[in-house]
Amino acid sequence: MLDKQEVEDKMKERGFTVYSYIGKTRIQFVSKHMYDPYYNENTLPRKRMPVINIIVDLENDEFSCIYNIQESINTLNTGSCGSIMNDSHFDKIVCQFESHAKWLERIVV
Repeated sequence: MLDKQEVEDKMKERGFTVYSYIGKTRIQFVSKHMYDPYYNENTLPRKRMPVINIIVDLENDEFSCIYNIQESINTLNTGSCGSIMNDSHFDKIVCQFESHAKWLERIVV
């Protein structure tokens, strides 16, 4: 099982903050800019990133990504993805996911 504090530190380094704890073995993170009230004012529209959720399973060393499509009941989701602590793997999955979420955000808004 992964160390909770180590995962929280790693996710903070990646630009995510703890949103909630799900039971004893899962943590939900959200994009840090969700809590920045000036994000839209200070960020050009083409540079804005959607708010995504990362659910980390400490027991299995896995994560999944969720994007809630604005003004909709639909979501964009990944399945379970391997090692949360592997930076290159995490970046590859999350960068692709953020790109897809950004396109969905442009369509809806």
